[in-house]
Amino acid sequence: MFRIFGVLILLMTSLVVGAAELPSPASMAQKENSIVAIVNDSVILQSELDLQLKQAALQAQAAQVQLPDQKELKAQILKQLIYKKLQLQMASKAGISATDEEITDAIASIAKRKKVTLSQLKDQLSSQGLSFDNFKSQIKDQIIISKLQHQVVGQDIQVSKQDIAKANKVLEAHQASNVKYQAVDVLVPLPSSPTKAQQQQAESIAKTIQQQLKAGVATDTLQGGEATELGWRTAQQLPSLFADKLTLMTVGQVSSPFSAPNGLHVLVLMDKKGSQVNITAQQARDLAYEQQYNKALSDWLKKIYKQSYIQIVSDQ
Repeated sequence: MFRIFGVLILLMTSLVVGAAELPSPASMAQKENSIVAIVNDSVILQSELDLQLKQAALQAQAAQVQLPDQKELKAQILKQLIYKKLQLQMASKAGISATDEEITDAIASIAKRKKVTLSQLKDQLSSQGLSFDNFKSQIKDQIIISKLQHQVVGQDIQVSKQDIAKANKVLEAHQASNVKYQAVDVLVPLPSSPTKAQQQQAESIAKTIQQQLKAGVATDTLQGGEATELGWRTAQQLPSLFADKLTLMTVGQVSSPFSAPNGLHVLVLMDKKGSQVNITAQQARDLAYEQQYNKALSDWLKKIYKQSYIQIVSDQ
């Protein structure tokens, strides 16, 4: 039935598009109402695609990000609209809906997050070419789709200890990227294969340097060591040997001498900026669940796409 319906719509579309040769107001209206895709027994109109393209451009401009070229952007947004249409069709069959109270609460939450009144939110939407009724309709669709996704995908998610451990590493890496360290490295150089005497002498010099630094001696007056200011760097931008030490140090602390391929090092943590808090087990579990959920959702969307009748009209 879907394929027969699709052929009929395509035939009707070709007649409508082919009939217009001059860009008259009537033909422009026809273009806005022309069909860009058939999704089972529903269609996506050019006006829907144009609205999403406009919103994407405004959001990218506000966030100062570069969008892909127009052809690729159209393809991406059309794919999103198809996924949306498929999910709304499934939700309708399952009797899933959104109440007026849920829609009102969601809009109030958005206004609160943006720190604006409802009237100011309406003005912002108007400046973006989006009516408040259209906005409410989008919120309604989002609520319905969210309910469907949690019903179909969310209930089957299983999170293992291994998943949580991986998520914890992701959180640690993200947190480390927010913290920067300003340090001085003092190197006591050694040849690649030092003699026992050279090693002992270097260790003695490094220990003396450590004591001098703790006493507040300026790095440019140290004897036997080469001081280098490392500047502001994140843990990822530092050699792993340095990062392992500095992430555990407090500002002003001097490290014990440690070995590296080029000799012995003593670090001084001059300053640190950025927040670093302990990662809780619940945070790691939540991220692990989110990662599993997103993967399951992606797989499910691809599945229902393949199982549906989708016809994209070439002239967009």
